[in-house]
Amino acid sequence: MQHVKVPQDRIGVLMGEGGSTLREIESRAEVRLDVDSENGSVAIDSVGDPVLGMVAPDVVRAVGRGFATEDAMALLDD
Repeated sequence: MQHVKVPQDRIGVLMGEGGSTLREIESRAEVRLDVDSENGSVAIDSVGDPVLGMVAPDVVRAVGRGFATEDAMALLDD
């Protein structure tokens, strides 16, 4: 399990409308994300392909740093 910190103002972007972005990251990266919205901590647990699971923290960090979710998700395309 890995942990990534996300700024408070980017938690909503990471979650997406109705949790859609969070579910898309979980599905495409084959991980489970546990977001603590109070302190911005995101626990990432790989549940599928370990190579995709290794990229998931980079996707979460990219969203946290201000990248559009579509651009961050492009990291999974390599």
